[in-house]
Amino acid sequence: MIFHLFRSSARATAVAVLIAGVAGPAVAADEPAPTFSEAIAQSANRTAWKRMLAKETRVPGWLASDNRVSSPYKREQVDGAPYLVGWMCKPHDCAANQFYGVIDEDAHRMWGMLVTLPEMPGAYDAPSKYASFRWFGKPDERMKTYLQEQLKQDPNWK
Repeated sequence: MIFHLFRSSARATAVAVLIAGVAGPAVAADEPAPTFSEAIAQSANRTAWKRMLAKETRVPGWLASDNRVSSPYKREQVDGAPYLVGWMCKPHDCAANQFYGVIDEDAHRMWGMLVTLPEMPGAYDAPSKYASFRWFGKPDERMKTYLQEQLKQDPNWK
């Protein structure tokens, strides 16, 4: 019975196009969302990233290199302005080394907050008591508050 549907090449072509049209979007939807680390690799954002890091001393190796774990980025409004926002961490040590970042794609600027935990008893159970913070890109108070709010959304932040 199905063989008869494909008997004419015109029908076969039409069915193939229909199947491709239906399956195509499903495949694209299954692709993983771009990560914050990938967003930084884009040329315009890469410039903002390098400019931000160039003004810093003793940048952790995992942060300066491309060897980092990253979540999908999101686009958000902060005080009405559009930003690209994301999170990265040190591979195999995410709990103790995290970076929250914000990119202003229009102005080619970037700000970030590095959150580190010491290796000591209790630090992972109550990170807010032991964490140290380092600011990148000289964020103003509004941006610092925004980055801290991103951290507070982490269910492990106690």
